[in-house]
Amino acid sequence: MQLATEFLAAPQAVPQRTAVFLHGILGSGGNLRGVARRFVAQFPHWRAALIDLRAHGRSLESDNRPDTIAQAAEDVAQTCAGMTPSVVAVIGHSLGGKVALAAANALNATHAMTLDSAPGNASPPGATEQVSSVLQWLDENPGPWPTRESFTDLVLASGLPGAGGMFAQWLAMNLEPRDGAMAWRLDEARIHSLFESHLRTDVWPAIQSFSGSVHLVVGTKSPAYGPLDKERAARAAQANPDRFTVDYLEAGHWVHADNPDGLHRVLSLRIGSS
Repeated sequence: MQLATEFLAAPQAVPQRTAVFLHGILGSGGNLRGVARRFVAQFPHWRAALIDLRAHGRSLESDNRPDTIAQAAEDVAQTCAGMTPSVVAVIGHSLGGKVALAAANALNATHAMTLDSAPGNASPPGATEQVSSVLQWLDENPGPWPTRESFTDLVLASGLPGAGGMFAQWLAMNLEPRDGAMAWRLDEARIHSLFESHLRTDVWPAIQSFSGSVHLVVGTKSPAYGPLDKERAARAAQANPDRFTVDYLEAGHWVHADNPDGLHRVLSLRIGSS
């Protein structure tokens, strides 16, 4: 299916290549807008494409295909297939990182970058606690809510892991006005399916078959990477440093929000000048 996409470019620039940015579970393309805008401002030969993955943002229609990482990657590849300038890099956060690796393979891109997205399917304790807790909370609190503020107040009082003000506001981006109240606009069953697929999917085979360069960005304060993925990443970087890199940033899981300067440096080093 064709996915909703927002394009960014530097003023008066004539971009020669496209970098695709993919969000994580419960997010939307706009989550990475700040990072993408800064990137194209410094490297005007690049254009950014911010994509809403299936069942997220403005890509809510169902095509009756399974909501899986593989299908999400196929959607991205289909959406990007005719882009001009063509896609040279695919960058994804969390669940979007696994989608990015699979889509980059299908698109024969030059670069694939993941933002705190462990490639394997063995999640360490705590790595998925926040999303699992949010999905359970939504099952128990389906709404609607009188106002956006009443929703964020409930989230803050919920005891959910990491449920601070910024998190509550971010989650509230998935609300829409309906019958005089605020309703959750995402299909929870589809989100559950994507999340379960994320947990089951191992994209190390996609990395091994990818002909371009793979760049893993890891948050040092995040539980996303377990020992197995860290060890495998270190071995891959040591064996082939020209096409496989690992960068550790002082950040939690939300590396683009926690350390935007560090992430911009990594993007500049690994992708920007290419």
